[in-house]
Amino acid sequence: MTQIDTAAPRLVQANGLTRRYTHRAAFWRAPQVHTALDSVSLHVDAGEAVGIVGESGSGKSTLAKLLLGLDAPSAGTVQLAGHSINALPRQRIARIVQPVFQDPYGSLNPSYTVERLLALPLRLRAARGSAVNIPLETTRLLEQVGLPARTRGVYPHALSGGQRQRVAIARALAVQPQLLICDEPTSALDVSVQAQILNLLQDLRQELGLALLLISHNLGVVGHMVDRLYVLQHGKVVEDGATAQVFDAPQHPYTQRLFASVLEVQGRPSAVRQQEPALSAL
Repeated sequence: MTQIDTAAPRLVQANGLTRRYTHRAAFWRAPQVHTALDSVSLHVDAGEAVGIVGESGSGKSTLAKLLLGLDAPSAGTVQLAGHSINALPRQRIARIVQPVFQDPYGSLNPSYTVERLLALPLRLRAARGSAVNIPLETTRLLEQVGLPARTRGVYPHALSGGQRQRVAIARALAVQPQLLICDEPTSALDVSVQAQILNLLQDLRQELGLALLLISHNLGVVGHMVDRLYVLQHGKVVEDGATAQVFDAPQHPYTQRLFASVLEVQGRPSAVRQQEPALSAL
């Protein structure tokens, strides 16, 4: 397990995050306000793996967008490495945190080769004074995520879903971030491929000392991969704590119902309904 420097500022500190959306069905009707997040606070330390779980519509993806600076909260604050996210330029945010989205095909420009997709963030590294040999570094990144060098000249449509997600992870790693925010990173993949991607994320975390924020509805995956856990219901954190503690003795009625609705997880008292991908690293 990666050692956490308790003297360093928290990698992510979110306080009282609220996000409201206003909808007007027709001009003669009063606008309706939907609260996607309601006073959510959380933190992630360097090298730590943290999970966020909840049903669809609980606010998980909205929270990810706020932590990435892709959306602004209606209230509350986000700090990255001790600095307000509002005071950080986009390039600085990118060097702290990178996303891995649910749909790898939708997150990759289909008109770019893999080499060009990876060259863009590598140029960002070069712009801050690092000596970067882009062809060599592209090959190294591909090897790091388990892809052969010949993948450099391939377009996304010619890759499988698992290969595209590996490219997306390589692109996230190209700027050498401290944190990966993975929003349902395997839900669009075949079950046989899911475990490979999850094992890759575990290996990269250990090898590079990365922090990981894993957002998922899959209790089996989260239970095996993270140190701490936040449970979201209707945009609110209803329970949080060490993963083993939350799994073994859930306190909130929603968490109890969530775990009671699933079967046995390997090594945990609860699991998801369908067969979970086996994690070979365990």
